Parts: sequence; C-alpha cells; structure tokens
Amino acid sequence: MKREYSVFLGVLLIGSFFLNLTFIKEESKETLVFYYFASTQFGTCTAPESIERIKNIKTEFSEKYSESSIKFVMVCLNHDFDKALKFIKKHGDWDEISIGKSFANELALTLLNPSEIPKVPHILVFKDRHKKGKWNLPLIKERKLMVDLAGEEQIKEWVEKDYPLPFRKEPMALSQSENSNPSNILQSDF
Repeated sequence: MKREYSVFLGVLLIGSFFLNLTFIKEESKETLVFYYFASTQFGTCTAPESIERIKNIKTEFSEKYSESSIKFVMVCLNHDFDKALKFIKKHGDWDEISIGKSFANELALTLLNPSEIPKVPHILVFKDRHKKGKWNLPLIKERKLMVDLAGEEQIKEWVEKDYPLPFRKEPMALSQSENSNPSNILQSDF
C-alpha cells in the first residue's frame, strides 16, 4: 500500500511539475484577444459580405499571428438570446461569446463604450501578458490595446493592410457616408 501511494505521489508531483512548466512557457508567450462587437439591429453587421469578412478575418489573422496564442470573443448586443445565438453561429466558431443588454452588456461597458467611437460593427484587439495568481491560475499582468476599429470602412482598411499591429484610427477618420447613414445607428431595445 505504501509503495502504491509513493508511486501515485511521484506521478502526481511529476505531472504538476510539467503542468507548471507548460504554464510558465505559455506565460512568456503573448496572447492576442480579438473582440468583435455586433448586433442584428445594425444592418451592416447582418449583411452576408460582412459576416463572410469576419469569418475570413478570423482565419487570416490566425495564420498571420500563428506564433501567438489567440482568443476570439464575439459580443452580440441583442436582447433576444435565440436571435443572437443564431446570428453568432453564422460567424463560425468562437472561443467565447457574450450576449445581451445592448450597450449595457458587461463587455460593452468595460471595452466598447470607452473606445474611440463606441459603435458596431467594432473590432478591438488586445495584447495580453499573463502572470500566475492565487491558486496558480493565470491573471492578466499587462494589457495593451492594439486595434480599435469602428465601422465597416475601418475594418476593410485594416484587412487591406494585412492586419498590422498596432493599428488604430482616430475618431475623425470615419468616412462622411459612415457618419451620415441613418442605418448605421444602433437601435435600442430599452
């Protein structure tokens, strides 16, 4: 019994050691976090070419930054959960999703609303570095905003330039047509 217990403890110790080494290795590696904010209430977001563009961006961005760990997060600002989920599925797979509450969505409150131009469609990309926290779980040590794109025109420009990091547009860089088009105003469900 003691021998089996000793073998078990040895395997557990060795496993923990390698698990820690893996995390330490990952810790030094940068993580890119790609957020896409959209809504079915915004005509441009639902256009088939826009949906296809986001699917292509996810693939091409992953290929270009293959040395980095990348997390893709979609934030759908719809109140109707089923409609939002159906919309999200059209965009392919995501590592994480957030649904609901329009601009009162928790991720909108912390990331989208304070951005240069809080509108959808919107892409934010952050570069994160991690550290080990309590219980040996990862925490964000440093987060740097790399991309802040509001609207289709800015997104298209970023794609055409082959996804440079960093890439941020000034608020006045929106085209006149994007500013004056009434279909670009997000309707609220409140």
